[in-house]
Amino acid sequence: MKVRLDFVSNSSSASFLLYIESNATNEAEFRRDMKVFLKDFFDERGYWYEEKDKEVEKIHKEKIESTTNEKTKEALRDALEKWKSRKPRSQMIQAEVMQAKQIATNVFEIESWTSMLNYLPEDLPDYIKHLIMLYVTGDCVKYGIKRLTLRVQSDH
Repeated sequence: MKVRLDFVSNSSSASFLLYIESNATNEAEFRRDMKVFLKDFFDERGYWYEEKDKEVEKIHKEKIESTTNEKTKEALRDALEKWKSRKPRSQMIQAEVMQAKQIATNVFEIESWTSMLNYLPEDLPDYIKHLIMLYVTGDCVKYGIKRLTLRVQSDH
């Protein structure tokens, strides 16, 4: 059972493993291609990430203001400060993608993690959804991608 500030769930954490068959022969080439992908992805969605960060901060502040219990209020303030000290979402995504490792000839693995896997279409990171859509439409070839395989490992 997972306990969060706003609800209790029986969901478990999970790792998303994205296997990418690429034209790249080494990690440096793969990262170069993925930098181009990320630039295009953020050019299309970067504003959304900034707004999402602002929205989450606003929600934290509203919860603090509406809470009357001082211990809860203090816990919420601590959570907000911890959240504000983390990197922006776009930097976290870039770091995650740039940590890809080569696992076979022309095959690379990107790992992402979620603390609560409830519903795969919602919990899958947006950049992975975007890559899948590009793969389905055949548009991922411009990033040197030949094939994608997604595997989900639930941490029960």
